[in-house]
Amino acid sequence: MSDCDDGNACTTETCNAGRCGHAVVADCTPSPTKPVEICGDCIDNDGDGLVDWEDPDCCEQLIAMQPQRVMLKRPTAKGRNRMRVKAIYSYFTPVGFDPNQHDTSLQISDGAGQVVCATVPAGHWMRPTPRRFSFCDKDGTFAGGLRDGRFVKRKSGRVIFRAVSRKFPNRPLDGTSVKITVRVGNQCSQSTMGLRAKKKALVYP
Repeated sequence: MSDCDDGNACTTETCNAGRCGHAVVADCTPSPTKPVEICGDCIDNDGDGLVDWEDPDCCEQLIAMQPQRVMLKRPTAKGRNRMRVKAIYSYFTPVGFDPNQHDTSLQISDGAGQVVCATVPAGHWMRPTPRRFSFCDKDGTFAGGLRDGRFVKRKSGRVIFRAVSRKFPNRPLDGTSVKITVRVGNQCSQSTMGLRAKKKALVYP
């Protein structure tokens, strides 16, 4: 009977001599279609409070990130670099890890929503050494507001991630429950932390 299923909850299916029949069920109201997360549009499409690569719907593999240094300046603060992130993306090199072949995204959010949601296409990563990948977007043409960044693979297999922005954050943050997500292809590294106030910025540690 599954070969005759038309996907409509308000019909009943029959199969007679190899022919499918679909009878309408009286007074039937179809259930609403469940929304689906669209990965890469920086919107919480399915309404679960998670955007894009924060959502398990978009990531096949989730790795625990270990932040090392984070700096997010307040919108009114002066200075060239408004955001700096340095973190251990992974304590081991994931199978298939290759920013040259897979797009990379950086997301930072708090309770009020997204602070950073940027993607660097695979074609813009350079590989000056076998264990280093980097990009630079001084003109702001492809990296969604990120100025530069890099991955460095240590001999131990540990992967370090760094990124800098001169545009973000562009709104105030309270510093609590700040979530950072970095994804390469279908692999995502994530951590949630609290930031402390230091002069005109929020920092970790």
